[in-house]
Amino acid sequence: MAFRLSKRVAADLFEEEYIIANLETGLYYSLQGSGIFLLKNLPFASSSAVIEKFGKTFPDQQQEVIDNLNHIWQELEKEAIVELFDADLPESELEFGNEFVASTLHSYADMQDLLALDPIHEVDGSGWKKENDK
Repeated sequence: MAFRLSKRVAADLFEEEYIIANLETGLYYSLQGSGIFLLKNLPFASSSAVIEKFGKTFPDQQQEVIDNLNHIWQELEKEAIVELFDADLPESELEFGNEFVASTLHSYADMQDLLALDPIHEVDGSGWKKENDK
């Protein structure tokens, strides 16, 4: 088993902020700080192993890093931003950045109705349905 970005979200990195939209609930999120590296390193098999490696890169702040990223990871799981999937992944190089910045995850519901109504997330590989399609 491994973790990946949930299939029900759309996410992209804009400068130093990950913007994540849950296309089912209409909620969207802003992830800032070093927690963005959790998403940038997906997929991976063990969140605790990634967080521990991240913490070891900042020995003077190791416990603060681990505590903050564990908290953010729990929030990402709770909000269904990340999900488990069936895969055996080889260990890969991880990207962490040069400094630790405490992470925050904020959720917003002010566009919830608009995101939930937007049919764009219902388009599959075959494209938009035509009026004659049933």
